[in-house]
Amino acid sequence: MDNLSSLFGHLATRFASHPENLATEALLYIVKNTNLGNSLFTSYMSKFENDFPEVTRFSSQVVSQENAIPDMVGTDKTGSPVIIVENKFWAELTPNQPLGYLPLLPNNGASALCFVCPQERIHVLNGELNRLVEGSGQYPKYENIQKSDNIIFNRVTDQKYLLVTSWRKVLVDLKNLIDPIKERSQLDDLHQLNGLCEEMDQQGFFPLREHEIGNLEIPKRILNYLDLIDAIYEELRIQEIATGEGLQKASTGKWSGRYINFRKKGEYISRIALDFKCWQKFG
Repeated sequence: MDNLSSLFGHLATRFASHPENLATEALLYIVKNTNLGNSLFTSYMSKFENDFPEVTRFSSQVVSQENAIPDMVGTDKTGSPVIIVENKFWAELTPNQPLGYLPLLPNNGASALCFVCPQERIHVLNGELNRLVEGSGQYPKYENIQKSDNIIFNRVTDQKYLLVTSWRKVLVDLKNLIDPIKERSQLDDLHQLNGLCEEMDQQGFFPLREHEIGNLEIPKRILNYLDLIDAIYEELRIQEIATGEGLQKASTGKWSGRYINFRKKGEYISRIALDFKCWQKFG
């Protein structure tokens, strides 16, 4: 899938206070209107459970007797929930996630709770979920059974699982389930949802990774750039190309630098700065 933005993504991030809800409804709409959509999440379990129940229907915002409201619930032919999907961007876990949702899954038969989040959050979110599940003392057999860059499998009980995967993987896998000729409109819908997910990837806070914490080159290079701004200004001043008369250094949360006058005071006011937003956008 490409990284192009979409109208849906643009509008959702500006007018929706909870873009996860819009993403959930969009994903549910595509899954329900795609011939093979119901197999999207169950396919992940085939390597561990050959007889994982077939999902015949997905629903959203299903209220349980315990007043837990999962984002998406996949039920089998008997109406029993076998897949619960929680869609996250950067919002924190709610009190029911995951301990309020795991009891909603059946104890007799294979089932799974799946969290979908931005790629950069997978391992951090999995760590949070591990801490909550293990800290509860309710699931002594809880263990990680497989981990990769885009999906993590944890076994909660003998046949109950907890998965963490990325929006990127889910949308790519869903695209592969769509017939490009018979379901062309679903591909267009998927592009719109992908646009929202890409917007959220760019806007969200990327948790610090282990190799970044001890990497002293990052702050050193930023300080070098700020020194370079002073050096450029000094050279322009010496050559009488620019002056800083009446102007000062300035800094915001998005850039740091100084204002200068080219030629003579007030003729051409400009700014030399380390602009983090431009760095993020253009590289």
